[in-house]
Amino acid sequence: MFKGSWSKKIISKHYKGKYVPVHYVDHKGVPFGYEDGVVKGYFRTAGNLAIMIAHVMNASKISIIGMDGFTLHSTQDLGKGKNQHCYGKGYTDDAT
Repeated sequence: MFKGSWSKKIISKHYKGKYVPVHYVDHKGVPFGYEDGVVKGYFRTAGNLAIMIAHVMNASKISIIGMDGFTLHSTQDLGKGKNQHCYGKGYTDDAT
């Protein structure tokens, strides 16, 4: 799979096999969906986009391993200037 806006010339320079072009819009505020061959939403990461593509392709099971949310802090340290989210923005501030 390659981003749909990449030219065939650029792709063929680096890859000789068959591929599927994936057309997507990735902007904050865009509702998640699939319309007219275009995956739409605000994905932020390639992993999130991959999950949406699997959904659009009617995957019967999607397993997610190793996504953000891990911490190096103890449960007691969470909420005391430390937080669960690896980006440090406080999205998941407690041990739950």
